[in-house]
Amino acid sequence: MSGIQLIVNADDFARSPSVNRGILKAHQNGLVSTTTAMMNLKDARPAVVQAQAAAPDLAIGVHLNITFGKPLSSPEKVASLIDSTGSFHSFRDLIANPDKLELREVEREWRNQIEALLDANIQLDHLDSHHHSAVFSEALFLLLLDLAGEYDCGVRNPNPSDIDSSSLNSLYPEGITSFIQQASEPLMRARAVPHPEQFLASFFGDTATKDHLSMLLRRLSPGTYELMCHPGFADDELALTSSYDHQREKELEVLIDDEIKSLTQELNIHPATFQSLRTS
Repeated sequence: MSGIQLIVNADDFARSPSVNRGILKAHQNGLVSTTTAMMNLKDARPAVVQAQAAAPDLAIGVHLNITFGKPLSSPEKVASLIDSTGSFHSFRDLIANPDKLELREVEREWRNQIEALLDANIQLDHLDSHHHSAVFSEALFLLLLDLAGEYDCGVRNPNPSDIDSSSLNSLYPEGITSFIQQASEPLMRARAVPHPEQFLASFFGDTATKDHLSMLLRRLSPGTYELMCHPGFADDELALTSSYDHQREKELEVLIDDEIKSLTQELNIHPATFQSLRTS
C-alpha cells in the first residue's frame, strides 16, 4: 500500500479498566489502530483477551515496563530493577542512573512481559516502552531491538519528528536526547526491524486538541507514521496512580471526532499496524 499509512497507537492498555474502555472506544469509533499493553499489571491478561474478542482488528503490542508497578519476575531475579518495596524504580530515578540496571535482569523481565501476551494467544504486533525507558541507554535500546528480532515484530521509532531538541531536553538529559536523535534510526535500520519512518508524539497534554491533530494530519506526506496517544476514561483508581487522567478523556473526544475521521479520508490517510508495514 502506498500513500500515507498512519498507525495510531494507544499506550497504557491494562493501566485500569477505565483506560481499557477508552482505548477500545477510540478504536471502535475512532482512529486508534494499535495499542500496547502493560502486561505486568493486575488483570492485564484477561483484559487483552477481552479486547481481542471485542475488537479483533485492534493490533496489540507490549508496553515494556520497568518504571511502574511490580515485575512479573521473581523479585530476587530482578533485584536491580526494584526498590525496597518490590516496585520498579521511578522514571526520574532511572533517567538519572540507568546503569544501576542489570541488563540480563531487564531482559528477563521484558521477556516475561512479552511471553505473558503470547500466553494469552495474542499475536504480538510491536514493542515500545513505558516512559520511553528503552532509550535511557544504548544497551537498553539494543535489547529492545534484539527482542523485536527474536519475536518477529515491529518497534516504535523513538525519535519524534514533531518535537524539537529543546523540548526533548526538558524531559531527558542531553545524552539521551542525542542518542534518540542521532543513533536510534541507524540502529533500527542496521537490525532491519520494522518501524515507521516518523513518530508523532506531540498529541499530548495541552496540545491534545482537535486543532493540533488536524494540523499534524494535514502536514503528512506519503510515508509511514505512528501517532502516539493516551485515550481513556478518568476514574478514582486512575487518579490515584497517574497525573494524566482527565486529559485522557479529552484525547478520546478528539480521536472519535467525526470531522477528524472525515479529514483522514479526505487526505487519503490509511490506518496501519506495525505488522502491516511488512507488506507496504
